[in-house]
Amino acid sequence: MTPKITRRQRECYTLLEQFISENQAAPSLDWLGQALGGISKGNVHRLLAVLADRGLIRHERYGRRKIEIVPQEQSNIAA
Repeated sequence: MTPKITRRQRECYTLLEQFISENQAAPSLDWLGQALGGISKGNVHRLLAVLADRGLIRHERYGRRKIEIVPQEQSNIAA
C-alpha cells in the first residue's frame, strides 16, 4: 500500500532524508521547524507523528534526535 502524504509532509520527509544523509544524525526540532518556514515545535511533532503513522520514519518521542528513515522506493510515496 502506498502511503499518501501532503505537500508539507513530503517537504519534511525530504528535509529529513537529506539532513540524515549528510550528517548521519537527525536534525533538531528547532532546525527542522526553521527549515520548514519557521513553524513551531508542536507542528514539527505533528508532522513527524503523521510520517511515523504512515511508516515512513521511526520516531522515538522521548529520545533526542531519534528519527530514522524507513527505506522506501521513491515511487512508493504518493501525494
